[in-house]
Amino acid sequence: MYLNEHIFLPMVQKARQENCLDLLLAGRGEWRIIERDMLGDFPDRPTDWAGINSLGIYEIYEKGDYKIKDELEKAIIKICIQGYDDDAYLAAMAWYEQLYYENAETAPFVLGRENILQAIKACIVRNKGKMLESTKWIYSCGKKGPYNLYDFMKIMNDIFIEVGVDLFDGIE
Repeated sequence: MYLNEHIFLPMVQKARQENCLDLLLAGRGEWRIIERDMLGDFPDRPTDWAGINSLGIYEIYEKGDYKIKDELEKAIIKICIQGYDDDAYLAAMAWYEQLYYENAETAPFVLGRENILQAIKACIVRNKGKMLESTKWIYSCGKKGPYNLYDFMKIMNDIFIEVGVDLFDGIE
């Protein structure tokens, strides 16, 4: 149960009007949505992808505006070129939410995987140096790390493999 479920649809609509769906999905600046549920707030998470998808994007799609599907794919890819050290992570996590729903067969549509996967992989390769220096969004596993965003993404890749995508295949 969401305490702020009323905000998602208007935020997605506004982001579309202002051509900022990528910023909403990345949780950049004013577009960041603090994840809130019956247990409280989660300010240490980049944004609320589950709410954006299920209460915003999917609602728009189910009302017959099928363009949102292509806009979602383009927005995830666009995150990869925003120029920040966490672009690959945010694009991947925004995509993961969709992949999760697809895998559970609850998504109203399926995105093409190849373009998104190639964009995220290229972003990982391009930003590896920045990611090795970044500690954003890392949930440390104690003394064993991870200590940087690149290694954290390598660990997180296990959840992508479970839904049929390997972000690091061919990257080292």
